[in-house]
Amino acid sequence: LEASHVDRLLERLGDTRSGAILELSGGWSVLVEFDRLRFRHRNDALPSSGWTLESREATEDEIRNPKPEKGLTSAATSWSLTCPHKIVQGEPSIRAWRQGERMRPLGLDGHKKISDLLREHRVPASGRDAVPVVADADGPLWLVGICRDERTRLLPSTSRGLTLLVDVHPGDEPTVDD
Repeated sequence: LEASHVDRLLERLGDTRSGAILELSGGWSVLVEFDRLRFRHRNDALPSSGWTLESREATEDEIRNPKPEKGLTSAATSWSLTCPHKIVQGEPSIRAWRQGERMRPLGLDGHKKISDLLREHRVPASGRDAVPVVADADGPLWLVGICRDERTRLLPSTSRGLTLLVDVHPGDEPTVDD
């Protein structure tokens, strides 16, 4: 990059929102991520997700004394969530979020876009595909490390549960800036 490229970039940043991508010359682009700029070249490899999902019958202890899920940090490599067995429709799967997708965060009266939840938790646009979503046939159950859907609430009447286990393969850990 030359000084003229930097000057043009600085001129354009004044009214640019987080999530914007500014194209530069020579295959370079700049991602605006809240208070940071991330430079990328078109030949840069995209990180692989490396996610696995396992589900099993929950133990009595997991149902009666649920532990909060681990947060999404650079050191975390696994998460677990226990939910009522009857709410899961079909086989749960793990994947990246989809544009326009909504869920009802635990304790919230209405639905919210996943993109809004990611932004509220200050996940930069370039890192949003690194946050796994566990979903079933009815939609998202869990935005791993960020929030769970109201459907996953364990009630005193819950007698049978399902524990969802998410692992990130070593070396492929997603990174989210705190």
